[in-house]
Amino acid sequence: MRTLTDITTKKNDARIRHQLLKDRQLFINMTKQAASRACIEKELKPKDYCGFDPRLEWSEEQFAIWRNSPVGKQAFELETLAVEHSGGDDHMVDADDEDAGVLAPAKVCDKKKCPRHLEWLKLATDDVRFEMSDNGDRMRALDREEREIRERAAMRLRAGGELHGEGSVEVHGDAFESVKDVVADVGYTREPAPLPPAPESVVPAMPPSEAMELS
Repeated sequence: MRTLTDITTKKNDARIRHQLLKDRQLFINMTKQAASRACIEKELKPKDYCGFDPRLEWSEEQFAIWRNSPVGKQAFELETLAVEHSGGDDHMVDADDEDAGVLAPAKVCDKKKCPRHLEWLKLATDDVRFEMSDNGDRMRALDREEREIRERAAMRLRAGGELHGEGSVEVHGDAFESVKDVVADVGYTREPAPLPPAPESVVPAMPPSEAMELS
């Protein structure tokens, strides 16, 4: 059975992932805007230009690495991918860097009426919305599990019993530190909003009549 510390860690992981998915949704919108700009520059109709960005197929770990890179941070700050084509030393990638494949400039598909990437915008949007919904369900399930553990612990304390490994009613402070270590492995450093204070389990005072019966 999981303890409150385990649940707190998983909740923080889920919240960080939710923010990453929201950023990925914004990235999809930026690729759409980039495709629209390309159509104007090439004097093409939207239906005659593909505009698929291969980064839409990245794993979450790959996207997190790019999102946390200097060019990724600038792109999200300005909410545009146009910064990638502005040049400058800040956008250079070391060929020996293990993340070079992720940080290298993307080669957007510029084919006309490309059958390979048909409806890429809709598919990418549907995919990230599904992941956000699934992650939201996981967060709610963890909330329910945490609430049940607290309720069971409160009932045992009222009955004068022990917790029997069901977990402490206190949330340990080192839980979030372990989450940040996990996130650092994929290079994503945006931290979630702080958790709201957990309600404390209050053991009601025993009525005098019951206290006399137990004495």
